[in-house]
Amino acid sequence: MVQERYTRDQKMIVVLCMIAYTVLYFMRLNISVALTDLGAEMALDRAQQGAITSAFFWSYAVGQLINGYLGERFPARYMVFIGLFASGILNAVLSFTDSYAVTLFCWGLNGLFQSMLWSPIVKCTALHFSEKQRVVVSFALSITQVLGYILGWTVSYVLNTSVGWRYVFRAPAILGIVFAVVWFVLFRYSSGDASPSVRKEKGASLLQRPVLVVFLGILAVYSIVFGLVKSSIDTWLPTMLTDLGKLPESAILVTLLFVPMLNFAGILVSKMLVKRLKGDIYKSILSLWLGALIISIASLILFRVHPIAVVCAVSILFGFVYGQTPLFTSFIPLDFAKWNCVSTVTGFIDFAIYLGAGITGIVSGIVLGDDYDWVALGTYWLIVLAVGMVFALGVYLWHIRLRKVINQEESEWD
Repeated sequence: MVQERYTRDQKMIVVLCMIAYTVLYFMRLNISVALTDLGAEMALDRAQQGAITSAFFWSYAVGQLINGYLGERFPARYMVFIGLFASGILNAVLSFTDSYAVTLFCWGLNGLFQSMLWSPIVKCTALHFSEKQRVVVSFALSITQVLGYILGWTVSYVLNTSVGWRYVFRAPAILGIVFAVVWFVLFRYSSGDASPSVRKEKGASLLQRPVLVVFLGILAVYSIVFGLVKSSIDTWLPTMLTDLGKLPESAILVTLLFVPMLNFAGILVSKMLVKRLKGDIYKSILSLWLGALIISIASLILFRVHPIAVVCAVSILFGFVYGQTPLFTSFIPLDFAKWNCVSTVTGFIDFAIYLGAGITGIVSGIVLGDDYDWVALGTYWLIVLAVGMVFALGVYLWHIRLRKVINQEESEWD
């Protein structure tokens, strides 16, 4: 089989999209490092600090619905530029304020503008690459989240300890604003150059196909469950590493590098599964979810063994969960390329994921409590994963019916 070559323009699109989303994560994850010192200077309690991150999740979720729809109608060049530039400005404003209200407003608005990027970027993948190329490109884009974690956690940690929390927002702000201009100058690709595998006209409305409506409904609930467990582990794993593992101060930076590497390993496992299962995304998700459920059970058992063993198990659990991210946010939406609504479906799924993230921020905090009851939190993860297993099976089975609809549409178009 001859491997498809990538054109110069395709390579440019991938590079620009990867840098854009890496920079975006830097302007998002920096809050997790700066929040403690920010809260201390502004005299904020834990509830007020949590409200800042919740404001981002909720506005990001709503923004995904809005911008997923707009991504079908406006060029990625403008949407990504606005999102990057505005996020940079908001990070800069936050770095100068001493007001809790301004901080809450800026970080909530940051979520709204950051939601302008992913749907148009996934649509670019559908428009400018063949079906085989999309697999490679989608996994390449998923690596940007790992790079974003490294920037958002490690670089922010260095800035926070050396020059203070305000520079944790100023440095990414400058980077975001500068790259927004670079993006606008270099990214000049439109749907006119689209891959021939994507139809320019839409088929009949998705809402007129009951099998697709039911599938999207099951997928929406499943995406909420995915957001519940992913964001909860994402939020509390760094604290768990330092609390249960009793790591010395000198090892914190290494720890912050270690977790993104496990996430990257999860993405590699996901890629291997997709390849081995001959591109069956839904069977891959089902397999990864089952693995996560088994590891979650093991982590609870290991509480009786040793705290560090628990930390290792939960870190691996996060890798299994995180590895599913590109499958949810890239591959499933690309299944809808034939209907020319990739951006809309991407926004819909991301909305559901971050809706779950907004809910779990409150629920997992209550479950964990002020005394850091890690057993209770681990039990919460197990329950959510068990519920998710039911929906993973439902999505897999219902997609078999959906595939028949897609095949029928393809035969009609041919």
